[in-house]
Formats: sequence, structure tokens, C-alpha cells
Amino acid sequence: MHLSPAAASEEQIAFLIESETFTLEEVAETQARIARGELAEAERKTRLEGINASFIAEEVARSLA
Repeated sequence: MHLSPAAASEEQIAFLIESETFTLEEVAETQARIARGELAEAERKTRLEGINASFIAEEVARSLA
């Protein structure tokens, strides 16, 4: 299995599989999602939702004005 520099090491992947935290298929799918940018997009969306939820009504009204 070839991994990019930012990816988990072979040792880390082996640990996840041996500990039954992930299957080999789940590791492969997660790596594919990372490569497609899906996880980074989900993180940005979650962060933005948290920021938006923290606004009070007056702040929202000011930002829309």
C-alpha cells in the first residue's frame, strides 16, 4: 500500500486494523475520502455551522444590514 506523506503510516494503519477499530476496507475508503477533500469540507462546514450558531439575533441582523 503506497501512502502520501500526510497519510497515516503503515504502522498506524496496522494498529487500527489489528485493534479492530477499522477494517482494511474502511481505511481505504477513509483515505479515498481524504484524497477527494470530503473530510476537509465536512470540517469546514462543521466549523461554519458552529460559528453561525453562536451568533445572537442582533449580530445576525447587523451582519445582514
